[in-house]
Amino acid sequence: HDMKDMKAVIDGGGILALYPAGLMCEDGLSTPIPVATYRFLQWMHADVYVAKTQGAYFVHPKWAKKKRPGRTYLDIYKLVSAEDIGNIPAEEFAAMCENALLFDAYSEQEELRIRYKGGDNLEGLENVLYMCPHCGKEFSVKTEGNRIFCTECGFAQEADEYGFMKKTSEVGKEYRHVSDWNKEIMAACEKELSGNEDFEMSVDADIHMIDFGEKRFKPVGSGTVRLTPKHIYLEGTVKGERIEKVMATASFPSLPFKPGKYFELQDGEITYRCLPSDGSITQKVVNCTKYFYHAMQEHRAHQEATV
Repeated sequence: HDMKDMKAVIDGGGILALYPAGLMCEDGLSTPIPVATYRFLQWMHADVYVAKTQGAYFVHPKWAKKKRPGRTYLDIYKLVSAEDIGNIPAEEFAAMCENALLFDAYSEQEELRIRYKGGDNLEGLENVLYMCPHCGKEFSVKTEGNRIFCTECGFAQEADEYGFMKKTSEVGKEYRHVSDWNKEIMAACEKELSGNEDFEMSVDADIHMIDFGEKRFKPVGSGTVRLTPKHIYLEGTVKGERIEKVMATASFPSLPFKPGKYFELQDGEITYRCLPSDGSITQKVVNCTKYFYHAMQEHRAHQEATV
């Protein structure tokens, strides 16, 4: 239904704006874009423009508690015309879009060198970088002002007003970019999950849903989220009634979330905002979901190549 409504905008001569990832990134690297997005664009048979920003991540990182005033840039250009879009092979078109849309905010900042007011404040980042890259301990990372450190092994770094970090401890390797540290966490996640069909993560959480009258999320109950390689289970009590939901893990490229606060599960038209009793687990739930989606995409691609 939504796709038909969007097609009607184009057929009527209007302009349609899409946010292809639909999520703010937590580490400065672009979030996954579903492959179906590119097929959708070709189905529209319209001119496709790209609007790409630089610097916006540092103004308001997803993990930060405050905004950091600073310069941002916006570049808008035509990617492909309506006349040409239907003649481009699907894989080639997807590559064109990814080349235009995917980004690395920290690599861009190496060239832009923009100062941000309060850009050295790392408070909240421990909710994203929850694992120490030196000792491998999870949830031992803490922040104070411009400092991030591990309470287990003493690994520590400090940030400057450009958002870059420098190691201040005697132990460990330096991670100048938040994204480089997070890659270590994702690699550890892959090591834990790869081939582990018995993996299960259970999270107790309060559940909130949208109150359309008040136009905000409000508490409606509580339950348990169980994450497995194939399914996400939500069991609990919502609005006084027992619910048992089963969703395919691979249907979620990622999850909408606020580091240290909540993650959301979409079941048809219903959004369940889950607030874990221990908010620090939120990022790991999201990371595991990303891994399972990526693993399924690779499996499908291998099957198609084999056929």
